[in-house]
Amino acid sequence: MGQREVIDVEALLIRAYREKQVDRRYHADPRSERALSRLILLGYPSVGGGVGGERVDTSPFATKRIAIERELMGEIRFEAEPLMQVHDAVLALPDFFLEPLDGLDFAVWDHETAKAHGHTIEAAQFGGTFSIRAGEHAPRRVTRILPAPLLIRCARSAERPEPSPVVGRRGRAIYDHRKHVAGYETEWDTPLDVVVAERADYAVWQVCLDILALQFRVFLTTLDVQRPSAPVAPWLDTPDVLPIPFSPKKRTRGVLAAPSKLDSAENACA
Repeated sequence: MGQREVIDVEALLIRAYREKQVDRRYHADPRSERALSRLILLGYPSVGGGVGGERVDTSPFATKRIAIERELMGEIRFEAEPLMQVHDAVLALPDFFLEPLDGLDFAVWDHETAKAHGHTIEAAQFGGTFSIRAGEHAPRRVTRILPAPLLIRCARSAERPEPSPVVGRRGRAIYDHRKHVAGYETEWDTPLDVVVAERADYAVWQVCLDILALQFRVFLTTLDVQRPSAPVAPWLDTPDVLPIPFSPKKRTRGVLAAPSKLDSAENACA
């Protein structure tokens, strides 16, 4: 047995989607055509092939269907191309759900994690909204994050998700009942809810890389796939830029202010 190639899981996805474009493979050889015909007879309609190739649909139903089709195709053709296995594993990743908490805090759930903590994630009867509930408590709104399109998009561009920094600036003045300035509103370069969503996307991207690396170590026998080198939370290394806290001027009536150090120095020089 030859020596296995050592590769970072992030670099492996870039090879698969940017260099080889496995999600846009053409099915022009006779064996593929026969496999697609048999899959159609089995009730799994083809979503690619022919002249146009195949593109990733961002809907969860389509991604799961493509994963099933590829798995069946591999069984029929008795072959398992490594990069196609990578694509299958990406499409089979579970959905994640973002729950905003206080401030910039947030939680990311999947169905298994929610179940382990006594929660259930439910979809609304109409529309694409989701909620999470703990027992008989009131449901909380969550937002679904689809990992497959996120990972494929980053791999195609060879870039990591980049959450926006937290930058606040002093906005309009706030007055009290005496029409004195009591403070200032903070204006954010990027709204805080957008920052939270971007950080959640990064967290899902990073944890999915770790999940894939552990899976690839099992069935990619020709590769030694390393866990991601990307940091878990890069925003912790970047301090927030916030405006200087407002402090109202103190009014003094009939009391002489003590001379400052600068005034004392000037008097001494005189």
